[in-house]
Amino acid sequence: MKQRSLLTSIFFSMVAMIGAAMIVGGGAMLMKSIYFAPQNYIKGILGTIICLFFGIIFVLVSFSMLFGNVTVVGPKRRLVVNKTKIYADFDRIEMNTSTKVNGKHPYVVFCCGQIPDGEVMEFKSENIWYDPTRKIEDRGIKKIPVYVNPNRPKKYYVSLEELEGKNWKLS
Repeated sequence: MKQRSLLTSIFFSMVAMIGAAMIVGGGAMLMKSIYFAPQNYIKGILGTIICLFFGIIFVLVSFSMLFGNVTVVGPKRRLVVNKTKIYADFDRIEMNTSTKVNGKHPYVVFCCGQIPDGEVMEFKSENIWYDPTRKIEDRGIKKIPVYVNPNRPKKYYVSLEELEGKNWKLS
């Protein structure tokens, strides 16, 4: 008899377990009882554990993608829709050397503006992957819109939609 590897044995025991579950449960995947030969018992349990492990991984990845979208886009959208819009004076553009993707560093736009409390703050945009210097000069941009939470001024969003040519429709 030909020897099978452990992974092959686990795969076949998982297939047998699913097939037995369908036969016993009438196709509804209701497992009543499945019996393994004593030599395949450990392989069956190991196969079940591996299936559960990968199932949990897939569920966690799915939820992280869902909630990642909620936690990144949601706060920006709430700031744009519900909070105070100020116009900050364009200050400078710097390269963010702490981040590097495909050998390139992103750019960051800095601007200074007065929040509703009267305090002057410096605002920093998100990373952008092109040098906006030429667009700012060509369009004569002196002020950049910044959405600020008046209760928590450290929560803000520098809107570069004018640079990127985007118009947000947040209805």
